[in-house]
Amino acid sequence: LPKLNQIPILVKAPEKERLTLFAKTAEGFQEMKEARKNSLETRCKEIAKLVKNSKEQWLIWCDYNAEGEMLRKIIPECVEIKGGDKDDDKSKTMMDFVHKKVKILVSKSKICGFGMNFQNCHNVIFCGISYSYENYYQATRRCWRFGQKNPVNVYIVLSEEEILALESIKAKEKNHQKLQSLTCARAAESFS
Repeated sequence: LPKLNQIPILVKAPEKERLTLFAKTAEGFQEMKEARKNSLETRCKEIAKLVKNSKEQWLIWCDYNAEGEMLRKIIPECVEIKGGDKDDDKSKTMMDFVHKKVKILVSKSKICGFGMNFQNCHNVIFCGISYSYENYYQATRRCWRFGQKNPVNVYIVLSEEEILALESIKAKEKNHQKLQSLTCARAAESFS
């Protein structure tokens, strides 16, 4: 596999939209959801900066409908696949992305993040991040997979208040890599 570049981008929500003056990070699900809601426009504008002057393809993952709506508003050339779309329309849009007819694809990992082959694209953006390592792992691997010819850039755009989710994903990723190494070592021993 080519190199994987994971690039977190922390944005500040406007002061009036922060959770509280004293709370710097969101800890529970409700606080995380509120932090994402509060930083929505700021995160989407940061994403728009990344894709604005690029001639390359981009795959943007969001978790909430409001994120997809805001991205479509700020980045008019993006195409979103939503859960309510007809299956034929979803398939056509995904194939248009594969064949480079769509430059910027926006969707949720639960819609397009499992089983798809998007090696045509090497720029991935997460519009915020959840605590689910499985979603992150699968969504990243739509582009970072065998057949990919370029280093894959994974941008994780989140507010400072969401940092615990990123730390959680990084810890889970480290544990996953340890388990993979251990499993490979044990398998090698059993064939010796």
